Amino acid sequence: MSRPLLAAAIGAPDTTAVLCALERAALVADLAEVRLDYMDECDLPRLVRARPLPLIITCRPRREGGRYEGDEAARLRILRQAIDLGVEHIDVEWDALTWLEDVERGRTRVIISRHDFATMPADFVAQSAALAASGADIVKVVATAHDLCDLVPVFQVLRTAERPTIAIAMGEAGVAS
Repeated sequence: MSRPLLAAAIGAPDTTAVLCALERAALVADLAEVRLDYMDECDLPRLVRARPLPLIITCRPRREGGRYEGDEAARLRILRQAIDLGVEHIDVEWDALTWLEDVERGRTRVIISRHDFATMPADFVAQSAALAASGADIVKVVATAHDLCDLVPVFQVLRTAERPTIAIAMGEAGVAS
């Protein structure tokens, strides 16, 4: 397995602000996740063309903790545009992955993600395994820790991962993850 990478998450209101944040992030990070759902204005071609480091393009819908409230087909078209522009990664939610079956990905790697903002599900490890079986390039599972014992499944997922995996416990108890 390759070395862990440091990713900076960027949530800014417009393309210019994102590009400024990316310049700062490039000094310390290996790549940056750009949250398009935080943006009021986005010139995606300019953003991809001027990026100073590899990107993960995310447009997270409300159902998975994001801010995007528009039409699902329009949201997926944005991710498709990112692929067409040659972005390094896109992050797509576990319940929208079938959309990718008809998409030529080129060199873009797909991160499939699932979030639980209330609990650390008893089947956290099984959820990760199901995502790994989906055919995505990278698995991302995120849940909320309420005590240190909730970190055990996160570390179990990371220890047993057979493909690149991101596993995170949110909340104060999850800081160690």
